Amino acid sequence: MSRYEKPLPRSDDLDNAPYWAAAREGRLVFQRCTRCGQFRFPAAPVCADCRSREAQWEEISGTWLIESLCRFHKAYWPSFADDVPYTVIQVRHASGVRMYSNPVDAHLEDARIGAKVEPAFEKVTDEVTLVKFRRVLETGDAK
Repeated sequence: MSRYEKPLPRSDDLDNAPYWAAAREGRLVFQRCTRCGQFRFPAAPVCADCRSREAQWEEISGTWLIESLCRFHKAYWPSFADDVPYTVIQVRHASGVRMYSNPVDAHLEDARIGAKVEPAFEKVTDEVTLVKFRRVLETGDAK
C-alpha cells in the first residue's frame, strides 16, 4: 500500500475507536444514547439531547440520502491538488445520523441532493478505512 498523504483521523481518538474498527471491517457503527435513543456522531461522552453519559454502539445499514453538496475548485491542502475539483457531500440516514464524506466514482453531475447513496469503504492505511458513498442506481437510471 502506498503512503497516504491526506489528513487522517487522530489515532488517539478513543471515543471514536469503535467507529474506525467497524469501518475497517466494512460496517458502520454509531454511538447511541441508551436513555433517549439519539445517535451521537461523532461519539461524545455526553448526549447533547438529554445529557446522559450512558451509550452503546449500534450498527446501521441501508441507504442514505444526500442532503447537501459542495464542489471544491481549490486545494486547501497540497495533498488534495490532484483531486481538484472534488465533491464533498452531507448525507443523512433514516436513523438521523448525518455525516460528511465524498462520493466515489461520481462527479457533481451525478451527485444531487435527494439522491440515494450507500457506504463504500476505502482502505487508505492498515489502520484507517474511510467511509465514502456511492450512488444507488434505481430502476431506469443509466449506469
